[in-house]
Amino acid sequence: MANERSAVFVRSQYGVETTHGTEVDCTNMFRALKLTATPKVSTHEVDPGGLFPTGYALGKEWTECKAEGIPSYEEIALVMQSLLCKPASDVYNPSNGAENDYESYSIAIGTSGACEKFTGAAFTGVTLKYTSDELTIDADIIGGRITAGTWVSGATEGDITPILGGQCHVELSGATQDRVISADWALTGRWKPFYALAGSNTITNMVEGKPDGSIKVVCEADTQGLAHLTRLRDTNETVAFALKATDGDSNTFDLECATQVKDLDAFEISDTTYNIGYTLGIVYSSTLGYAVKATIT
Repeated sequence: MANERSAVFVRSQYGVETTHGTEVDCTNMFRALKLTATPKVSTHEVDPGGLFPTGYALGKEWTECKAEGIPSYEEIALVMQSLLCKPASDVYNPSNGAENDYESYSIAIGTSGACEKFTGAAFTGVTLKYTSDELTIDADIIGGRITAGTWVSGATEGDITPILGGQCHVELSGATQDRVISADWALTGRWKPFYALAGSNTITNMVEGKPDGSIKVVCEADTQGLAHLTRLRDTNETVAFALKATDGDSNTFDLECATQVKDLDAFEISDTTYNIGYTLGIVYSSTLGYAVKATIT
């Protein structure tokens, strides 16, 4: 009798694809992110008019995958070079008016006994949640259909340096915001699957969608926090928002966005402070030269 697959041993491997959607060996291990894949299909009912349908026909196939955990300085680069664009000198700054190139991955999930694999995987949505206690990531990946794969024995287990909440801070126009309680950065809908009319029923390529980008910030309802309401009442000036992290060594992560005030929440009382929440919408600024960019060293 074959051994049962135990959930405690499920790991994830990846390989960077040379051509989007063309399978490569998964020679690297994810060390910080936990991946969970879901096969997705669309089916069409075959119904000639009887009491019951006579069958179901397969339409499209794709894979949706969740990645979550505490991001590391090493793996956040894998996320950003797929979500935003390939970097230039450690800077990931997608063009606002031209097609952007990105990294896609072949991903295997399982063990040396058995694994599932899908190709053309791209990070299409990412949420980073920051508090003084921790920084967490919740990401959506989309890719081609899932199949039985080959696990790579001896895949590279690279360095892992978690990005800790105590290493992060928020800046507005270069000034540190020292009354921020939490900041949730989200960019969703980045990539859309493309199916060729004369092709197979699985994803042929990814095309750029029109992403939704926003930052939900909760801060003390003091002069610093209420300044955003004043800004909205005036001209709603575009302001540079940054979430920055450094481990005090050689690792840094800077996530910068051009923002305008989009919405305000109710005042609220926490255990210790009186707070206000507001949402910043990510916009493109020709003056700053970006809508969103990441710098990773």
